[in-house]
Amino acid sequence: MRRALSVVCLWLMFVSGGTAAQWLKYKAPGVPRTPDGKPNLAAPAPRALDGKPDLSGVWLHEVTSAEEMKRLFGAFIDEAIKVDVPGMEIGTQHKYGFNILLDFKPENSPMRPDTAAAFQRRLGNPPLEDSCDASGLPLGFPLAGLLSEPIKIVQAPRLTMVMYEVGGNFRQIYADGRKLPSEFNLPAYLGYSVGHWERDTFVVETAGFKFVAEGDFWRHPEDTRDFSIQPPPNKPVDEFVLKFQKPI
Repeated sequence: MRRALSVVCLWLMFVSGGTAAQWLKYKAPGVPRTPDGKPNLAAPAPRALDGKPDLSGVWLHEVTSAEEMKRLFGAFIDEAIKVDVPGMEIGTQHKYGFNILLDFKPENSPMRPDTAAAFQRRLGNPPLEDSCDASGLPLGFPLAGLLSEPIKIVQAPRLTMVMYEVGGNFRQIYADGRKLPSEFNLPAYLGYSVGHWERDTFVVETAGFKFVAEGDFWRHPEDTRDFSIQPPPNKPVDEFVLKFQKPI
């Protein structure tokens, strides 16, 4: 019975944002298209008035296949597939949305041994609250952008907005030359972000997360006050590095 309740709550979480899609057949002006009318995803990026790439538009992360999800997370995914919702099936999310620490080797993980053991127990028998968040609080970063729902970027010269369909929340990235605060008296669920351009790459650094925010579906990290996200050196714009000031 507990397993059935977990699956139902997972279904409710995934279905919550699915009815908001509008104008599915509207062809936005200015979008380069192929001869058959489909958007040309290989076309050069549009440019803003300042000559930088214009990131404005609707974006979706790369997806992790259902087969890979089952390999990584086992029986929990098999149960979730039984209640797949059209448009929000397993295989439309990103693996890091389920475990933000997935690529850490055990010897390099920022988790304390007792935290790692608790995580393995939770993965083997997820409690109901892991499948259905009853807190009503916003999802954390990067979880909010790694589920089935897309994000929308609105770019301006000194401020870029990231709008999340899931939860209806937004993230502000200041590009007016300011630095991140040295201290965060008012941590935020999506942190504080500053950005700058390095040629055609928009580099963003984020810190100051509210400690109760969830970074992924399995509630990593438990305490995000000592957690920041920075771009790795000489890497594409869609990659990031997690930095922990102390074990979690």
